[in-house]
Amino acid sequence: LPTGMISVLNGTIDDGWNGVLGWFWLACASLTGVLAWFTRAALRERSYSAVMAATGLSYLAILMGFGTDLVARALLMV
Repeated sequence: LPTGMISVLNGTIDDGWNGVLGWFWLACASLTGVLAWFTRAALRERSYSAVMAATGLSYLAILMGFGTDLVARALLMV
């Protein structure tokens, strides 16, 4: 297996926090998918407030995806 987040999750690569950062990465990645799903669900409604909600949810999903990338880069550069 190449070095990656699976190695962090199974303990091969030590994150220095007893595995917390690996699980944080997994939670961020999962939440990004959930936010993207809710964004699509909000866009099924045809009202201005639904579009505003979808805009906010997509913004949060982008931020979570960026955080997921930062955690992975920080862990795998060690």
